[in-house]
Amino acid sequence: MKKVFCGLVLMFVFSDCLFAQESTSENEAGLYTKAGAVYSHQFKLNNTLNALGCKKIPNVFAFGVVGIYYDIKKIALTMDVGTEGLYNKKTQLLNFLANVSVGYKLALPKKQSLIFAGNIGYDMYNVTTYIEKGNLDFQNAILNNSTAFSLGLIQFMVGPKITWRNEICYIGIGYDFGVIPTRWKSDNINILNSPKERIDRVHLSFAVNIARY
Repeated sequence: MKKVFCGLVLMFVFSDCLFAQESTSENEAGLYTKAGAVYSHQFKLNNTLNALGCKKIPNVFAFGVVGIYYDIKKIALTMDVGTEGLYNKKTQLLNFLANVSVGYKLALPKKQSLIFAGNIGYDMYNVTTYIEKGNLDFQNAILNNSTAFSLGLIQFMVGPKITWRNEICYIGIGYDFGVIPTRWKSDNINILNSPKERIDRVHLSFAVNIARY
């Protein structure tokens, strides 16, 4: 996957020889909404979940964000926040994420551009899973054999991102590297020997401008 991404970077760089650049001296700002898919490498936690009979955390899930962009001549700045996740019958994943990126905007004909950027990401993973249902006694307010539990993990990520953009929409691809390995934590169970996770991810996105200034 890393070789494929590097190949795309080289391809887009060489495109500078094929397209004439246009002047982009004016500053520009706007709002956008973005959706896409994320592929994360194998979670170490999945080995334990599998041994317990729980559904594994999926490697591929969807995300949606809203954000702002600001172009200062050939410098492109973006910031967005949103959620990502996936739902199935035994394991639900609902994450909060935030990204800030700074890049160089290469102008192309017909008011198009390629943006080569560095991305800084914050991803707060939230996993809820269970083995089987418990028993709830409403009359006596007793819950027995509850096997549901929640886990959380925070990851800080950095990585390259390439975006093709016109006046209406953009398509982007990026690769983020987990910076610091962290352990899973929980507010409703005690965790012993929690595995350290350093999560890398590939993300593909499609965005639409909703306002320009």
